[in-house]
Amino acid sequence: MSAGRSRGGERLPGTLPERPVHQSLVRTPRYAGVDRSFLVLEVTLVVCLGYLMGLSWSTALVVLVTVGVVHPLMVRLSADDDLLPHLVVRTLTQADAYDPLPTVGGAGRKPNPSVPAP
Repeated sequence: MSAGRSRGGERLPGTLPERPVHQSLVRTPRYAGVDRSFLVLEVTLVVCLGYLMGLSWSTALVVLVTVGVVHPLMVRLSADDDLLPHLVVRTLTQADAYDPLPTVGGAGRKPNPSVPAP
């Protein structure tokens, strides 16, 4: 028995009819098989390396690793879990676990008494 229906099959008053939702309305759109944020990160890395380091073997090696290893890994992880990029973004933005930086003239953090001093 579905929600909003009585035992006889008729709709209960005050409930909305059930409608199927197309998958494209609820899944994360992908570009080149990954979430847009991953693709932007990969392209930015490749462009910055090419611009800052110039064309060299080390730059080509990093680009090959990015395109040949990191991107296929992200495609596979994105295919396994559509919400992976959202989890990563939420994890990276939770900086409240870190202490704020001291001011320039201020003293550093006091040592924790549970850590033995040398």
